[in-house]
Amino acid sequence: MRLFILAFKSCPKFLNWLFLISLIGLTVKFLWLDSIPEFFPKAGELGIFINNILIANIAGYLFYVLSTEIPRVVGKRNNANEIVRWAEGAANGVTGFLQMAYYSNSVHHPTLPSILDIDSVELALVEREFTWINPTALAPMSGGFKGGNLGPTYNWLEAMAAHEAQCMEYIAKLWRISSFLESELSSKLLQLENSRHSSSMKSAREIQIPIIQKGGTLQNQDLSTWTDNYYESYKIAREIMLYCDRYRKNYVE
Repeated sequence: MRLFILAFKSCPKFLNWLFLISLIGLTVKFLWLDSIPEFFPKAGELGIFINNILIANIAGYLFYVLSTEIPRVVGKRNNANEIVRWAEGAANGVTGFLQMAYYSNSVHHPTLPSILDIDSVELALVEREFTWINPTALAPMSGGFKGGNLGPTYNWLEAMAAHEAQCMEYIAKLWRISSFLESELSSKLLQLENSRHSSSMKSAREIQIPIIQKGGTLQNQDLSTWTDNYYESYKIAREIMLYCDRYRKNYVE
């Protein structure tokens, strides 16, 4: 029964409305209209024509659900663990950087909890944390942060770019099973891919990071230049986290 409910929810809304209207119309016709006298000579023929249209709508809807939506729901359930893990990995590629900066800045706010509540993060908090971070300073993160042997320690700008790269890697994995992704998640993934933050990190990898690696200096003395772009992606990542919570309840057993 739950499978059919999920399939019904996954259907385009106009198809659901067409099915419900057709079902109600057929029920009213059968229980009431068929029992009253004909108002005009062709009323009977018109009634048969309408009856056939309503039945065809219902049959077509059920065929669509059985042939398309139910297999899709089954596919979502079979791939649910990967979808949730990769989607959360993409979101963490954004939110994880702020958590690292927030924890590193704990000396500036020693009485606050060490773990951020992502639901309460606002632009002002990001601005505050980023103004305390020098992009050329060493970050508490190494090249082996995704597992394996530890690589060289990153500076803060490299760390931000590495988190963004991790986000893009998880999104690329999700596109491999795009036929099982819901439009809501696909839309948010596209927003992250095409975000100003992603573009700025590509630019950083091409311009600013090589300057730092060669021993040069940047005009930027903190990360405030990247605040607005980052926060834009942070809000999208937060929405993905909430989406994953709902998706897990529906599809992860």
